[in-house]
Order: sequence, then structure tokens, then C-alpha cells
Amino acid sequence: MNSLITLGLTQLFRGARRGQALTAGLGAAMTVIGIARRRSGAGEKMLFARTLKDGEGITVRMERGSLNGGDA
Repeated sequence: MNSLITLGLTQLFRGARRGQALTAGLGAAMTVIGIARRRSGAGEKMLFARTLKDGEGITVRMERGSLNGGDA
């Protein structure tokens, strides 16, 4: 998400420097969206982390109802 903020700020300042209102406006919009996403906590959250050794594997199973967080 930081890349959206960075790209938005780059476009905002580039548009302002060159006098291109559309580019500056789009950059401002991208920056605002990036900040809003960061503040809302949207995005992926890590539930489990482990470093696997050579030869180890991991199996992921989805249980019924696990997509919406409710019990089946």
C-alpha cells in the first residue's frame, strides 16, 4: 500500500510542477486512497509464519464457513 501512496505523491508533484491539473488531481486521489487503506487496516493479515527446513512441507485446509468467519 505504501507504493500507492508513493506513486500518488509522485504524480501529484509531477503534475503540479508541469502545470497539469489532471495528473495532479489523479495523484492526489491515489494518495488519499492509499492513506485511507492504510488507516482502515485493509489488506492481508498474517495468521501464521514459520520457516520450513529442506524437505518439509505444509498443507492448508479450508473448513466450511471459514471464508466468512462464521461457524458452519
